[in-house]
Amino acid sequence: EFIKMPGYAEILSNHRFLPVGYNYEDADVYAFDLAKNYMFLVTGARGTGKSVFMKNLILTCLDREEECLVVERGGTVFSRICEENSLRRAGTAEEIAELMRYVYNVMHSRIAHKKEILKSYLPEEEMFEKSCENRRLNIFIADLNKFLGELYDSQSPAYNTKATFEVIAEKGALYNIFLFAEVRDADQTDLKNMQVMTEVREQCLGMRFGGKFDDRLDLVSFANIGFRERSIGLDPGYGVVASESSNSKIEKFVVPMYRG
Repeated sequence: EFIKMPGYAEILSNHRFLPVGYNYEDADVYAFDLAKNYMFLVTGARGTGKSVFMKNLILTCLDREEECLVVERGGTVFSRICEENSLRRAGTAEEIAELMRYVYNVMHSRIAHKKEILKSYLPEEEMFEKSCENRRLNIFIADLNKFLGELYDSQSPAYNTKATFEVIAEKGALYNIFLFAEVRDADQTDLKNMQVMTEVREQCLGMRFGGKFDDRLDLVSFANIGFRERSIGLDPGYGVVASESSNSKIEKFVVPMYRG
């Protein structure tokens, strides 16, 4: 079992790293460096392990006693894990508005600490450590396009909370707020054309699960994936990390079975 692997507990004890699966090359624990990214875009074909990946991340964050919020507009994939772990879940426009107001209040309570960090002119890694003095808040979004559709619809109850998301997109790490969002292939073009996504794309780490790589699906870049790999694609349950550098090493990991 993944959580019983040597090294898992050690990585989990370090708030800088988030164990997410097995390294494809050596089957060791693969982890994200949270000092480098605070937003994560989870792309891929349907039925390829994106939701299992997200559910496992929720449980891993809970293992560290971090706070987790879930946004699932018009779906029920995450309803059970939320019920079993007493997590706040927003499924309607009104609930999204309430959840975002809650996030705003958390951020407001941390403004003084954020200003202190900025005034210190510390190196980035030390700024990250200072931000971790606050309890980490993780926001898991089941469908990013539906979520942003509510925030940017002037008729939606959530419309007045869009500024909160924009602050997270720009400065989330300073508040120790992290965001994980699933993106449907069919929505990539629409999302790419949204102004707020410019900041998200600059700050995020992207990844893809399953299916072939299509040049038209360029919300996140996979410049290091060659023609052969693109034509073959990925099997379900395998994730590859995005990179804008054609010379960078391909980072691949395997999603563990859901442990809920």
